[in-house]
Amino acid sequence: MSSSKSKIVSPIPLDVEYYPNWFTQLRWDLSNSLFNWFYPVKPWIFGATLAGSFACYNHASISSFPLKYVFNQDVPEKEIIRLLKVSGLSLLTAYLPIFLIRNLVLKLFIFRYKGFLREDAKNPSFITKVWAAYTIDRYLESIECILSEEEYLELLCKVYSTFTDNYVTGFWEKYAYLYGRKPLLVNSSVAHVDLFKDVPANQAVRAAHIVYLEALHMLGIVRQRIKPLGDGLVYSGHYKRLKMYSTCRIPGEKVDHLKVYKTSKHVAVYLRGHIYTVDAFDEHNKLYSKDPSQLDTFMRNMLAGDIRWADKSLNYILSKNGRAGGTTEHSIGDGAEFDHVMENFVATDLNFMTYPEKVEDIDQCLDYQEMEHEIEASREVLADAFVQMAIQLANYKQQGKFVLTYESASARFFANSRTETLRTVSKQSCAFVKSMLNEECSKAERLELLQEACKSHHLRKQRTPNVTNRTDEDKYPERTWLGASFGPVCAQGLWRVLQIWWQSLNCIYISSLKSATTTDADDFRILLSESLDEMADLLKKY
Repeated sequence: MSSSKSKIVSPIPLDVEYYPNWFTQLRWDLSNSLFNWFYPVKPWIFGATLAGSFACYNHASISSFPLKYVFNQDVPEKEIIRLLKVSGLSLLTAYLPIFLIRNLVLKLFIFRYKGFLREDAKNPSFITKVWAAYTIDRYLESIECILSEEEYLELLCKVYSTFTDNYVTGFWEKYAYLYGRKPLLVNSSVAHVDLFKDVPANQAVRAAHIVYLEALHMLGIVRQRIKPLGDGLVYSGHYKRLKMYSTCRIPGEKVDHLKVYKTSKHVAVYLRGHIYTVDAFDEHNKLYSKDPSQLDTFMRNMLAGDIRWADKSLNYILSKNGRAGGTTEHSIGDGAEFDHVMENFVATDLNFMTYPEKVEDIDQCLDYQEMEHEIEASREVLADAFVQMAIQLANYKQQGKFVLTYESASARFFANSRTETLRTVSKQSCAFVKSMLNEECSKAERLELLQEACKSHHLRKQRTPNVTNRTDEDKYPERTWLGASFGPVCAQGLWRVLQIWWQSLNCIYISSLKSATTTDADDFRILLSESLDEMADLLKKY
């Protein structure tokens, strides 16, 4: 194990263990700002270009281009004025190419490319794409007469979009999250649990590990040394200003607001009715050295349990047997950020930290593999689509009809975007569900309809994304985190969160309101397990 650990690079920088003083923080911020300001060009390249331009302009004749447009050839100027003009012209010469590359080449032609959203097996032509844009314009024109100026914001949105990366981001954060008047727990909190298997540590040791890892992760974000989502390909602007670690949701009469504090040096601990402030850094600003019950009950407690600061951006709860979980305030970010933090957390905890061999406080160890199936890989059924079809089948059994269903996804197709929506119900999925309840349909017919429904499913992927690629979740399912859960967004609806490892097991969290009269999470769990068994039987060799 030690040799394998030495070959793995930690996703969290382990060499940043000092809390930054004001000078160090200023130096980090200046360094990060320079790299971000000159992106995609390195600062030293900009500096070399600036120095070369200054040397060239300083020794060139004032009658040459472009100096003849800057200097007055008839009236001699003071040396300081001449140097200032040469410096300004050199700065413009060095920075103008960077500005054009970032704002024209990258932003307009690469980052804004969304053609893949319209490109599928049918391969629509360019004329079809133009027709679609023309249709949207005609639709907006047709509704302009029946909407008020406040309702018809198309022109204002276009104007606003020229000054921001995504004009929807601010609206979404304010009205989807901060404008909510319902309790934050369940309605605006995301619960999470760490590992499948219990960690050989008691509550205090596990808490120390969590504080240590999260402090390293926080400092890594400050230093901008955390690899972005999607193995470095996906931009995550929700880490700006340390929202994940230093944010408090301040209540208001009509709308709340987020207050972001500076980098934290302590953690607040609630234990046996007392609140403690525990410093994570010593007097020299150095990070201190690292020295459940059933899962459904534990996850329910993470989502709606006691002793939570629902307004804080991040909470952790430790059980006596070392199992860890918590809640996160949803307005600060989406599942991609939570997933990113937890995958880095688990990978570092397993590969770079050790626990005592003898542990006395392990209450129980739960290995949850109820939905494991040996399924023939040649059937080419996508894992996510397979589970989504099972959800549709279970829902039809419970409701007796098809209902509006959406699958949330942090696809990040747009700059600073939040949660996108994927619609699950389709003609193909409905046909498959009906065939499963039709005794006259053969097994081969049902399998064919299942394959068609899965192919038509919009989310074309083989599993829930592993955003860091730090852990082989199919090979080592016990080394992955258990995922997250959320409350139902509809009073009469269900909320389901999926963690899918196609070769080993599935973990599905289901929640519903106790006041709901038409839905029941426990009943749906039984129907979903039954539906998964029935569908898995279709994929077995026969």
